[in-house]
Amino acid sequence: RDNNYNRQWWSYRSWKLSTNKLYKLHSKSDRLFSRKVVRRHKDYAVTLLIDESGSMCSSDKNINAARATVLLAEVLNHSGINFEVRWFNGTDRTYKKFEENFNWKHRRNIEKIIPNSHWEDAWRNNDGFAVNKAAYHLNRTGTKDTERILIVLSDWLPAEDSWDVPKEDKQRLPKSKQRYRDFDLLTEVTAASKHATVIWIGIRATHVRDFYKQNICVDDVSELPRQVLNKLKFNIRRS
Repeated sequence: RDNNYNRQWWSYRSWKLSTNKLYKLHSKSDRLFSRKVVRRHKDYAVTLLIDESGSMCSSDKNINAARATVLLAEVLNHSGINFEVRWFNGTDRTYKKFEENFNWKHRRNIEKIIPNSHWEDAWRNNDGFAVNKAAYHLNRTGTKDTERILIVLSDWLPAEDSWDVPKEDKQRLPKSKQRYRDFDLLTEVTAASKHATVIWIGIRATHVRDFYKQNICVDDVSELPRQVLNKLKFNIRRS
């Protein structure tokens, strides 16, 4: 939040004279001027992409994933950072869109992370397509100066099936990518990383290092909220 405010900095040799610095003339200093310093790292957009596959049901992974998502959403909302919350397994859905204000309905919807991992579509895990679609929406928000972060929270390897992608996505995709199995996770992460910082939070899944440069692997799911928050804090840079 501090980055949103430009500051007046003193002790320059030119620009605007600071009368309260004239005392420095006695010490033969010519640093009597101030300048307005424009802050960087002002505008951020963050996408939270949550795995709701069936394997998330074990060891309370889905419960702790919901906790971590709520924690991050509250922090982003309080900090005034635009964000979106998405989930995936055999299908995908958006819990909160970028243009929406975070309210009690979104908080309630995030709780669906827990029961959704029990649905019939939960046996599938279309990571590659999910990253592609999340990155597509993330890149379309903000301006050219917006710094984008994609956080993926998952516990397992991709398990793409041969089904067709949703109709609304077919028009934006090339003919070579019309089915879920056409999406290679490493390729999609590499493409997304050209426009955004991509972070993978893994739960008992060391294979994460094969796909994501920035990653965290936790063995105890109770560590998940703290680790996710620390990773976000590390990537939100001070000016």
